[in-house]
Amino acid sequence: MTTTLNLMKINKRFNFAKRFYTIILLLVFFPFLSFAVGNDTIKKNKAKVPKHYIKPSLYISWYGIPDRTLIPRIDSIPLDGRYYQFTQRNIGLNAPLYTCTWLSTDSSKIESFQLITTINSTKERIESSILNEPRTFRRTSVALKGIYSDGGKNSYFLAIAPFSSFDQYTSARKGSRLATVFIYNRTVNEKFSYRLGFMRTFVFGKKLALPIIGFRYGRLDGVNFNMQLLRNMSLNMPIGKRFYYSIFTRPIGSAYSFKNDFNTGFLNKGTTVELRRWELLTGMTFTYRASSHFSMFLSSGFSRGYVAFAESAQKIAIKRDSYQEYKLRQGGFLNFGLNFYFGKSKQINGNYGMYDVLDLNSTYGNDDNNINIGNTQIPAQNKAMQVKNLQYNDVKDLMNESDIY
Repeated sequence: MTTTLNLMKINKRFNFAKRFYTIILLLVFFPFLSFAVGNDTIKKNKAKVPKHYIKPSLYISWYGIPDRTLIPRIDSIPLDGRYYQFTQRNIGLNAPLYTCTWLSTDSSKIESFQLITTINSTKERIESSILNEPRTFRRTSVALKGIYSDGGKNSYFLAIAPFSSFDQYTSARKGSRLATVFIYNRTVNEKFSYRLGFMRTFVFGKKLALPIIGFRYGRLDGVNFNMQLLRNMSLNMPIGKRFYYSIFTRPIGSAYSFKNDFNTGFLNKGTTVELRRWELLTGMTFTYRASSHFSMFLSSGFSRGYVAFAESAQKIAIKRDSYQEYKLRQGGFLNFGLNFYFGKSKQINGNYGMYDVLDLNSTYGNDDNNINIGNTQIPAQNKAMQVKNLQYNDVKDLMNESDIY
């Protein structure tokens, strides 16, 4: 009996010692085990899928014309030796607010709706002997843009852009106005699309409601000719993957109201002056896309147009006969700018319907001065692209982690 009790005591001590050393070993090796599990290549890695098709972007541009001679209209007051000079600086932010995608009823297409905002600030400086000293005008706009795509050939675009404008002397007198654009886009195929719509704009120097009729022939990721009636016309050609060249014609303009502080020419001191300006630009643009996050452009050519003044307390829509209007002698212009893009976006390679959506966003609704923020997200056409060359980044937003595990 004594021997049996001794054996039981020895066995208990052995079990206790085994448990004790087992705990010690676990405490010693636990950090290494945790490190190994943490670096297990089989463990799921939650990749962040981009939410939007459009990247947030910051754009900065400068535009200017040298001294121009003013040529009076037949019924305007002749002012010999009068000159006119104009410069414009512009900065803006274009950013997606909300993007929603869903399967169509027949589950054959991915429909989408995107809500985008564009905040734009413009500073314009006019030097003219009519004004006696330079005038600086500022315009601020906050646009809200909605784009619906049925995932196939149809897209609808609506932009509402309220803006205010004033000069440095009479900032208390702000002119608040509203510009709007509505467009239906039909992507017939990768080489042809057309657009129908209307716009309420001041780009011709006065408030106008105009139709939009346009078409594009050629691929947006290659050579294409784009004409949007009363808005722009351009021939666009890529040079390799990073350089782009275009020949274009487009109008720019604005309208202001301000209180005159000088007696000069026909403008009397203390009166309210309505100012209209409009130019038609014809020139060439070179664009360099350094990466998916940065691009820059340089544009130059010739412009012609008019500038008009009137003393009136009425709105800018008063009839043309009450204005003193002067043609601008044709001359050169210079325009350059920088575009910065942030974050990542959903992949759209080969989705020509979405290419048209991006083109709508960059062409319309970015202030009411016909500013184009560029199509850097549309990839250059690469005929050598094959399925075997696809990388994970090209298709990651089309995959679901549950399909792998």
